[in-house]
Amino acid sequence: MNPREEKSDTNYAIHLSWLAKNDPKHGYLLLGNSDYLKNLFLTSFKKKINAESDTDLQVLFGDELDLNKLKDILDSNSFFYSKKLIYIRHFFSLSKKAMKELASINLFSKIPNDTYIIVENDGFSRDYTSIIKKSFSAFHILEDTTLEKKQFETWIKRRFDALKMNPSPAIISEFCEACGYEMDFVIQTIDRIALQYQDKEVDWNGIINTYRKEQNEIIFALSDAIMQDKSDRALLILGNLIRQGKSAEELFYYLLNHFQFLSTVKLTSVDYRDKYNVVTALQGQSRFRIEKAYDQIRDISLPMLHRLYEELVQIDKWIKTGYELDLTNSLTIWIGKKRFK
Repeated sequence: MNPREEKSDTNYAIHLSWLAKNDPKHGYLLLGNSDYLKNLFLTSFKKKINAESDTDLQVLFGDELDLNKLKDILDSNSFFYSKKLIYIRHFFSLSKKAMKELASINLFSKIPNDTYIIVENDGFSRDYTSIIKKSFSAFHILEDTTLEKKQFETWIKRRFDALKMNPSPAIISEFCEACGYEMDFVIQTIDRIALQYQDKEVDWNGIINTYRKEQNEIIFALSDAIMQDKSDRALLILGNLIRQGKSAEELFYYLLNHFQFLSTVKLTSVDYRDKYNVVTALQGQSRFRIEKAYDQIRDISLPMLHRLYEELVQIDKWIKTGYELDLTNSLTIWIGKKRFK
C-alpha cells in the first residue's frame, strides 16, 4: 500500500472517495465524533457488499458484549448466507479487563474471507492506544473527520440539494460558519429548517443570526454552568430556553455536539499546550469557537469532561435504540446532577 492509499484509510472523506472505486476492507475501526460521516460510510459500505441480501448481520454493543459470544459468532458458519457482517457499537464501553483479554487472544488478527467486521466508538481514548494497535492490526482505522472548508460546503450543498433547498454559495458559507463547521450539527440544523419551512420561503439571514445568538446562549452559557457545577444556574437557563420554544431534542443535540467539540479541544491541548497551537492544530474549525472552548476546558479535568460526554452518549444511545425516554425529564436530571462533591 502506498502512502496515498494509507492516508485514505484514516480520513472519512478521502476513504469514501476511495471506496467508490474499490472493494471495501474486511475490518474497520470507526473513531471520531461525527455520526453523519460514520452513517455515510456505513451506507456506502453496505451498498458495496450488497448487505441488504444474503448477509448475516449481527449488531452488538460494547457495554453488553460477551467475548465468548463474540468468539462463537466469529467461528460459526452461516448456512443460509454467503457472508457475515458483525457491527459492534460503542466498543470502548467494554470493560478494561475484557479489552486486555481481547488484545491477548488476538481475536481480530485474521478475518475470514466471508466475514466483515465494523467496530465503532465515539471519539478516542488514549487509555486504549496500545490495545488498539495490537487488537486491530488487521483493521483499517477511520478517525479523521476533518474537511477543508470548501469541501465541507460542497458536502452541505448536496444535503440542501437533496432537500430541494437552494441557498446561494455565500449563504451556505455563512450558515456553516454560524454553526461552527460542525458536520453533525449543521446536518441536524438543515433537517430542522427543512421541516420548519416546508413549501415556504426561507429567511436565511434571520436563521443565521438566530443560530449565532443561540450558540452563544446555549453552547457557552449552559455548558459553562454545567462544567462549573452550577446546577441551579444551568437549570434556570434550560427552563428559559424551553419557555422560549426550544425543544428538548434541539437542546440535547446542541449539548452533545458541543461536548464532543470540548473533548476534542481538551485532547488537542494535551499535545499542543497553548491556545495558539491548539487553534492551528484544529484549523478549518471556527477560530472563535476554538478559542472560547479552550477557555472553557482549562479548569476541568479530561476524565470529568469525558464522563460528561459519555453520559450524553448514553442518552443518545437510548434515543436511537428506541428506548422509551422522556427527553425533557432526562435532560433536566442530567443538567441538575451534582458531580463535583
